[in-house]
Amino acid sequence: MKHAQELREVSVAGALLLVATVAACTSSGASQPAGGGSSVTSRVSLTVDGTQRAYRLFQPSLPAGSRAPLLIVLHGYGDTAESMETSNQFDALATTDHFVVVYPEGLGGSWNAGSCCGSSQANGVDDVAFIKQVIDSMGSKGAIDVNRVFVTGFSNGAAMTHRLGCELADRIVAIASVAGALAINSCNPDRPISVLEVHGTADTAAPYDGGTDLAGRQFPAITAVMSQWARLNGCTGDPTISQSGRITKTTLWTSCKASTTVRLDTVLGGSHDWFTEPRDPAHTVWAFFSGLKYQ
Repeated sequence: MKHAQELREVSVAGALLLVATVAACTSSGASQPAGGGSSVTSRVSLTVDGTQRAYRLFQPSLPAGSRAPLLIVLHGYGDTAESMETSNQFDALATTDHFVVVYPEGLGGSWNAGSCCGSSQANGVDDVAFIKQVIDSMGSKGAIDVNRVFVTGFSNGAAMTHRLGCELADRIVAIASVAGALAINSCNPDRPISVLEVHGTADTAAPYDGGTDLAGRQFPAITAVMSQWARLNGCTGDPTISQSGRITKTTLWTSCKASTTVRLDTVLGGSHDWFTEPRDPAHTVWAFFSGLKYQ
């Protein structure tokens, strides 16, 4: 297969690769996960660089005094925190697997992921500072395990996920991008982090083979992006390539520093989409995060 052969030829030697019971309420500040009570959904506001920002917070019922992993979920361009939850149902997974979920809201429905997108990129919005403040706020209240902070996203949110991996690695241990692209020129994470990319070969918004998207922006090939992450993580040896079902190919780098993993799931013929087969990305993403080893 063409893409399998391409990935085999990528050199990495010596370096560079989310229904439960919910009680809805509105809040101006985050509280700790409930201990033995009902799950809680709230909308939290905070101020970043003089601008009011907001996120949707889901806290499942947890044992009193426990600190749960934090999953940050970033919506695509033009979407909202609420639509992102509706489309992927991470809240249900959080209830069964006991983690806290935050759905940040991009200004104008967009994220400044670097070379894209929308008003956030055009106005130079500091979304990295926003997510940093979200993490620090949650951590300061004792609501989360600060050593297990994960980020995932779709499309523009996925590109932002890559940027956060590059610039907030001191607070994030792993990222998972669905139909994303690396939209910054330089990536220098403070430490190795685990990375998952789920991407369709027929994606024209973030072209799998790189090149120009529909808006005329240039992006590198996905295989090159993942090889870069493998080099950044100090992965050695060649990736393992396996076929799963009819459309998914998994390329895996595991001999990486700090027990990190770099993985690319290629959806053959897949477009720019939050995929529904062979298994929805929410389960794929959380299985990736929850299965990682940490040092």
